[in-house]
Amino acid sequence: MQPRPTDPQHQSTPEFGSDPSLPPHKGQPSASHGGPKGKQLEREQREAEWLRLALGILLEEGYLGLTMDRLAKATGYAKGTLYLHFKNKEDLICALLRDFQVKRMELFDRVADLDLPHRARLAAIGLAAELFPLAYPENARIEPVLKTQSLRDKASPERLRALEEIDLFCFSRVLQTVQAAVDAGELRMQAHETPEQLVMALWSMHVGLNVLRNTTAHLTDTCSTTDSPPHEVLFPIAQRLLDGYGWQPLSTEFDYAGLRQQLLREPLSAEAERAWQASGIRLL
Repeated sequence: MQPRPTDPQHQSTPEFGSDPSLPPHKGQPSASHGGPKGKQLEREQREAEWLRLALGILLEEGYLGLTMDRLAKATGYAKGTLYLHFKNKEDLICALLRDFQVKRMELFDRVADLDLPHRARLAAIGLAAELFPLAYPENARIEPVLKTQSLRDKASPERLRALEEIDLFCFSRVLQTVQAAVDAGELRMQAHETPEQLVMALWSMHVGLNVLRNTTAHLTDTCSTTDSPPHEVLFPIAQRLLDGYGWQPLSTEFDYAGLRQQLLREPLSAEAERAWQASGIRLL
């Protein structure tokens, strides 16, 4: 399996808005920390505060509204100091995205090894993938910024590689589950098919729906009903697709819809509640 990624700058980043991990706001004295570890902690806390402020500017004023000058004014630090940490604003956006993507990786990790049949584990990972953009809609709003090649060219290779490593890790978690089902004889693939192709198809469905929800909601709304809002569309379709592959146990033999509700109660209850708070979508 793909090795678990680490931060290109440091091993951990304090979460946005977490009071114990954030330094005092501008004008307030910060606690002093002695030694290299203390200095590293101060650096991490300072970056976390900058990222929190940058996220607010990006969400309120958009990509063009976020500049290093604007962020320097908001933080009270000189622009040159910001450049010691981030190559440019695209680099900074990479760091923002990485913190969100780490949360997605942790969601996948939480369900990927549950004591369930392989296909049910895949359904759990699929639910985690569905839940992530609802619980963290900020990620879905800022991720497209780095999709154009011109913007990616401006970010540092280290920051981009850190994002790519998380993608590869999450992809490998899905692939590991599919391959295990093939090895166990629960999923038989045609000679011209590979587990990677099936994973890519399922991955594309989730990514595609998330892009559509944030760019052309008028289209996704056409498939929405009271009982099945857009974000729930993929779950039953994926089950029918996997039934077509003959992946055991079939949906006529296993209650995947019931598993979905069970997972939303535990172990994904915190994210389900966050989705309600952040996106106004009630999953239970």
